[in-house]
Amino acid sequence: QEEKKTKALVTDVSHQLKTPLASLKMCYELADLSDLTQDEQRIFLIQGRQEVDRLEDLIHSLIQVSHLEANMIQIRRVRVSLREILQNAVNNIYMKAYERGIDISVDGSMDGEASLDPHWTQEALVNILDNGIKYSEKGTAIQIRVRPMISHYLLEIEDEGIGIGREEAGQIFKRFYRG
Repeated sequence: QEEKKTKALVTDVSHQLKTPLASLKMCYELADLSDLTQDEQRIFLIQGRQEVDRLEDLIHSLIQVSHLEANMIQIRRVRVSLREILQNAVNNIYMKAYERGIDISVDGSMDGEASLDPHWTQEALVNILDNGIKYSEKGTAIQIRVRPMISHYLLEIEDEGIGIGREEAGQIFKRFYRG
């Protein structure tokens, strides 16, 4: 069973690396054509940069998976300001949202404290917000709602993106899954 999991992981990684590498290669080959204008060459170079960014994100994810598999990630819960965690997460992706004209708003009280791992909670929030930006049209909005419950907080993040189909909802927690 472990061997099957390893083979599936290698297949997933290979597939995820193949697409941005092929796109990157094509962008640079096209940018090198002499009959293109400087503006056209610049467009291909920008697209190439975006593919490099995708590769960096994928490698970062692979390192995290590797650490998780090696039990190097440990959750350390502490009482922390909910406001601080949310502000740090939003600050982390703010420029991406700004460049796409995506408004981020928070509804609800963030004045409380919660028992959580600040690093991994913030990382999860950044990933969710980043996906909301990536898969939403320019000029849309992301709303973060905070609701205090009896023993915890309910945190909802809603964007105006393409969404996840019901048939895919059970797949999104698989490694490297993209719908």
